[in-house]
Amino acid sequence: METKKLFKLFSIFAAISAITIGGGYAMIPVIREYVVKRYAIVSDDEFLGAVARAQSIPGAIAVNLSLILGSNIAGVSGAIAALIGVAVPPFTIMVLVGILFGNIVNIPLFSGFLRGVRATITAVLVYLSYQLILNKLKRKKVLISLFVITLLVLILKLPLFWTVLVTTVVVYMIQGDKND
Repeated sequence: METKKLFKLFSIFAAISAITIGGGYAMIPVIREYVVKRYAIVSDDEFLGAVARAQSIPGAIAVNLSLILGSNIAGVSGAIAALIGVAVPPFTIMVLVGILFGNIVNIPLFSGFLRGVRATITAVLVYLSYQLILNKLKRKKVLISLFVITLLVLILKLPLFWTVLVTTVVVYMIQGDKND
């Protein structure tokens, strides 16, 4: 059964990674669609918590999110399966593109395609931000705290390091209280 779960994690993340051109933040809504809605592996709150943690860790968001979700679902083995799943398709595609199409960027049709992809990814990110904001509006304390912290940063001109540190501590303290 454990092998089945690991293969499922690998295949979910490999499929998502293979179909989402641009990777990164563009993958978040697709990952959510699969792990929250389609397969119901994690709840929406767990997913959004994983996204928040993934953003706070240095590195690629898709890699961080795959590690966190994989770990939450199936421990260390799940993290490894999800990581390999998310990494193999772009690596394979990059090797193939490098071998087959050395100067593909100079082809007008391909550069036009990439401009269209860029616009699509922007729209997906706007939609994801909208969903995240709507979800956070349900948690008034977090929203109010972030607003107050932002005002304090703008007024007091705090350095980025301290801003991130204080915001992280405040959000974790507030999220610890689930009785919003």
